[in-house]
Amino acid sequence: MNNPNFKDKRFLIVDYIKHSSKLLQTFAYSLGSNHVDTCHFANDVISKCQILDYDVILLGYNLGEDKRNGQQVLEQLRRDQLIKRQTIIIIITAEISQEMVLACLEHKPDDYIAKPYTFNELSRRLARSFNKKNAMHDIYEAMDNEAKIDVISYCDQLMAKNNKYKIECLGIKSRQLYNLGKYKEAQEIYDKYLNNPNCQWAGIGLGKIALTSNEFERAVSYFKDIIVKYPSYLPAYDWLAKAYQLQNDSLSAESALEQAINVSPRSLIRLKSYAELCLNNKNYDKSTIAFYKTYELALTSIHHQPENILLFVKSLLLYADELPIKDIEKLNHKAINGLNKINKEFISTELKTRTKLLTARLFTKIKKAADSRNNSQQAVKLLNKEDNLFSAQGLFDIIDSVNDLDITEQVLPSLKRLSQAHPDNNKLHAEVNNLAEYPISEEDIIKARSLFNIGNREFKKNHFTPAIRNLQRALALFPDNISTKLTLLNVLLTAFEKENKEKIDLNDAKDLLDDIGRLAPNSESQLRLNELQSKYQVLTT
Repeated sequence: MNNPNFKDKRFLIVDYIKHSSKLLQTFAYSLGSNHVDTCHFANDVISKCQILDYDVILLGYNLGEDKRNGQQVLEQLRRDQLIKRQTIIIIITAEISQEMVLACLEHKPDDYIAKPYTFNELSRRLARSFNKKNAMHDIYEAMDNEAKIDVISYCDQLMAKNNKYKIECLGIKSRQLYNLGKYKEAQEIYDKYLNNPNCQWAGIGLGKIALTSNEFERAVSYFKDIIVKYPSYLPAYDWLAKAYQLQNDSLSAESALEQAINVSPRSLIRLKSYAELCLNNKNYDKSTIAFYKTYELALTSIHHQPENILLFVKSLLLYADELPIKDIEKLNHKAINGLNKINKEFISTELKTRTKLLTARLFTKIKKAADSRNNSQQAVKLLNKEDNLFSAQGLFDIIDSVNDLDITEQVLPSLKRLSQAHPDNNKLHAEVNNLAEYPISEEDIIKARSLFNIGNREFKKNHFTPAIRNLQRALALFPDNISTKLTLLNVLLTAFEKENKEKIDLNDAKDLLDDIGRLAPNSESQLRLNELQSKYQVLTT
């Protein structure tokens, strides 16, 4: 093995224990480096990598209790593109459990060394990584630049002069061919190396190609074969689940991901996908446990977001009917603590409203009517504030809670106003109408959308009469659709302005303006209404 020259290489030492950090710093200097930085905490790593490009990062796994660990730091560095493929990352840890090792390896460090280790061993691994990075420099640089053709060319050049990294080059080359849609050329490589050691990528590639032509059973057989031969190769489980989902077999997809989670329980993204499948499959016991684990794992990671605890609560509310009160109380305690925590970290009226409603529903499950009523009334006050602007997903969740808590009359006007911020979301408007006991069928929504499109096309051709007729018919089918109301109002005003003053009754426009009423402030619908109100004032003065 060649002895690499680290003189001009910049090192970053990341270790929570200062004594270990000092020893690693001394080690880096002994290799000849003139640039060695150290830090002890996750946030410092991110800050330093935002400013400087490091060639080598010796990354400790344990960075303090209840803090981001080395795996989570590496995940963020890759997501935010703060390191290049050329950067050498070696994880250093005292923990060697399979679940932790596999979770780390999914984020592709160049090496992984367990304590206690010798500096000779660390030096050997560092030299191995350096020589590989040096040999594959052009390939990695082209991959960073997403230059697929160049990647293929550099792989061919390296394989022509050096067989040491041939298998990795073939894996990279075949993936580029696949991504370019050159399936035949990719398949030639996959077929040739399918049964070679360390070529699991070949089976994955053949399965992916089978999926492109809807050969689902063939794809499934490739992915299953990899799992039998290499039970710890996690991408095979993911692709197997995807193949089942493409066949609308969500139960088999759930089973595939469950196998993967048994192998590697700390893979957060996979765990969340599994939880969502369990929820859709109405396996509420499994989804509740998986969503809570997702929430816990995400707390110190880049995946920490309100949705994690909200999904746990949604699943718990569905699961609670199967549980005795004592078990519900234990899970409720976790749920309410989690809801309180995200309210402190992610401050928004929408989130506070949703969490108050969910908390009220949780209290109903354990027969605490007063606590439920108190939280639901706090939510009603928040909903009725006039300056609110909520997301469509937030409104769907609120409607779900409103139905469950029987507070429709208190919040219906506000929900109508808030839904107008999403003029093209017919499903949302239909849900609000259903709350008001004016149900709209899917068939009516489709007919209304078709009539709206016809009316809009006629309007663009200045065919005002058919435009008005079709828009009025659309509004009759879907009375509260703000997009249709605003478009019809615009047509009436434009028709009056341009050519049909004697035929257009502006009282129709006034009736529409009165009917629209208040909209969500600063929403696109409100801005559009302001323009049309000004236009109406000009035409009537």
